[in-house]
Amino acid sequence: MKYSFELCWSNEWQLAVLNSAKRFEPDHIFMPAPNEGKKSFFSNQQWALLRTAVPPVSIVRSKDTKPRKKMLAAINI
Repeated sequence: MKYSFELCWSNEWQLAVLNSAKRFEPDHIFMPAPNEGKKSFFSNQQWALLRTAVPPVSIVRSKDTKPRKKMLAAINI
């Protein structure tokens, strides 16, 4: 299986993600969930990514209270 990655810095990270998605044409985008205790659930940049991304965007919690022992992933081979 072939993998590729891109590393960049940007003040407008959602635009960097969208531009990278245009070049690499991913099947999916994963975005970390917002920090708990914030005034609003999503930032403007997170909303912009959710609204304008062509591939689906999954919101993933980076900190989990329960350890996971099993994970199921469906793939199309």
